Amino acid sequence: MNGFQTCAQALIAAGRQLYAQNMVPATSGNLSARLANDHLAITVSGRHKCKLTEQDIMQVDAQGRSLDDLRPSAETLSYLNIIKAIGFSADEILFLSDIEAELVYHKKFADRDEARSAIFDYIEVFYNRQRLHQTLNYKSPIEYEMINVA
Repeated sequence: MNGFQTCAQALIAAGRQLYAQNMVPATSGNLSARLANDHLAITVSGRHKCKLTEQDIMQVDAQGRSLDDLRPSAETLSYLNIIKAIGFSADEILFLSDIEAELVYHKKFADRDEARSAIFDYIEVFYNRQRLHQTLNYKSPIEYEMINVA
């Protein structure tokens, strides 16, 4: 297997796992993995994350241009900007959906540390504790746990 095929298989497995854990609804969001040549393996626009095949994974260059005539999602450029801002090694998989719409589109980061701090605060303070989640019957994770664990 080449680097792209290895990344594609990892993205397929991650999509199934995230879907099984109700972390990604069907066609929402994207999964990506950085390839060694600064290209990105990313899910094709509109694909169901639980049903991904290698044909649902595409390659884009550092400017977000398709390298295999498939259509990248609208979020591809945001992915590339986040990767540049926070750093992202070739052995990591990145999943972004709500964070793009709720944080990244609204802020320009001065440097990598500011981006990392903002993303950490978004995930740990807002998303995991306060944000209302459709899959939790429009309750925050804390609220949902209090109701269902008690």
